[in-house]
Amino acid sequence: MCASGCIGRYMSTSGKTVDQDIVMMCPNKCSRLTTIPGGNIQNLPKNFPVMEMVHTRQFERSKSQATIQSSCIGEYYCDVCEVSKAEVACPSCAVSLCFTCSSEIHQKKGYQVHKLVAMSDVLDGNLDIQFTDGMLTQRSFSDPEVLHAAAAQPKMCRVHSSELVEYLCVSCSAEVCKKCHLVDGHRGHECRLLKDVAHEKRESLRGLLAAAQEKHAVWNKGFDRCQELREASNVRRTELERMIRTHFEEVRAALVSREERILGELREEMQRRDQLLSAQADHLAKVCEIAKDLCEEVEEVIDGSDSQVVHRGETLGGQVEQYIRSEQDTNPVVSDSILAQFTDKGELLQLTERLGELKFPPGRVEGVRVKSRGPSEVKVSWPALSSPSISAYLLEVSSGGQPYRVVYEGPQIEYDADGVATEEDVIFYFRVAAVNAVGIGPYSVSVSYTKKKACFLWDPNKRHPKAHISNGGYTVSIGENATWVSVGTNTVLSHGCHYWEVILEKYGAPSLSRKAVIGVVAAGFHQWHR
Repeated sequence: MCASGCIGRYMSTSGKTVDQDIVMMCPNKCSRLTTIPGGNIQNLPKNFPVMEMVHTRQFERSKSQATIQSSCIGEYYCDVCEVSKAEVACPSCAVSLCFTCSSEIHQKKGYQVHKLVAMSDVLDGNLDIQFTDGMLTQRSFSDPEVLHAAAAQPKMCRVHSSELVEYLCVSCSAEVCKKCHLVDGHRGHECRLLKDVAHEKRESLRGLLAAAQEKHAVWNKGFDRCQELREASNVRRTELERMIRTHFEEVRAALVSREERILGELREEMQRRDQLLSAQADHLAKVCEIAKDLCEEVEEVIDGSDSQVVHRGETLGGQVEQYIRSEQDTNPVVSDSILAQFTDKGELLQLTERLGELKFPPGRVEGVRVKSRGPSEVKVSWPALSSPSISAYLLEVSSGGQPYRVVYEGPQIEYDADGVATEEDVIFYFRVAAVNAVGIGPYSVSVSYTKKKACFLWDPNKRHPKAHISNGGYTVSIGENATWVSVGTNTVLSHGCHYWEVILEKYGAPSLSRKAVIGVVAAGFHQWHR
């Protein structure tokens, strides 16, 4: 087997002598160490399930090979049952299996660590395993750079290993050689040169790549703009927060200052009033003291002898009479008439609502609608935003990959856009943004409108003199007091089925009896003036 040859070559270069045990590390991912007793490969333990499958496969080799040769590439059968199609491959066992056989074998002890791969990946050549003469073998490389270099080498046919792959079987989506195409399983199938198919695919991919790169550049610019706006918004937020805090700190400082000033005025006034009342109280206290002493002296004389009453009564009585006649201001010189008057609290609370506010641009306009109004005119409408500060709306249009241009700016919420008549099918994109004192809000989602080219135009050389053609051949008008007036188109219909619509925008006064005929005339008709 292939494994024996590889081990033998390793032993010949290992420097080990005969009858000497050799320890080898598994080159696969498991990296297990295996001892070869006496350096004899035959002493290795046998993989009986795999040997049995190999013997069975060798026994039926001609039958299996014939099956592969006569079938399309990719239809491999299970190496064990040879009845069901192979659905998985086991690189460790070097066999391709159906799901049933694979489950039966790989549930056994020692086989559960094997990694199975889908047959589709094996046949696509994406893995480091391949089919050689119908046998599943391990490739000698797994590094991506080596795989890439190997892919650049001429690819050999899976069925005819000595033949180069030159064709693609379109019927089977398989890469085949000349023998497969002309003689074997793909004879009579639609086959193309692989290089021609690859060239077409490369050109297609180049076009897609260029478009993807262009679109990526546009999206990347949008991403950069969003990032720049985010950074600018963070800077602006910090600035606005500083402005808001400064404003209200100044307001609070003014309130505290006003409070302290009023409290100071109150303290000064109360101090002045206290001084006046204190002086008045001191004077009345002295008067009361004099009266008290005089009353006590009068009581003493009254209780005394007659001689004291006679000698002291006259003088004492005069003093009492003088005291009684004297007037003293017993009312306080000040009154408790101080009031605290404030602005109405409700008005102040309302005022605080006006101490500052943020002004935002308008929100996004939603629900833009586009409706055709004729061959060269469409009506664009949108709902009004609820914000009362909207001063105008901007309507922009783009077509043919050109930048957006403003076609309307004003307070209306609808606009009849003309100039969309085209000689070819063109997709127009409309978007709307609202404007206020702060700036322009975000644009709405672009709404597309496909303008189909007109199937015909009115022909200036095929008209009655009273018929006037305008709008680039899309519109014809006829003056008043005209009887039958004919006008034709610039298109000659020779065969097939045709469909068109004519929009009658205005048709005389309701009281008049008018008729119109729309139809087909002979190509040689020339009496338009009649």
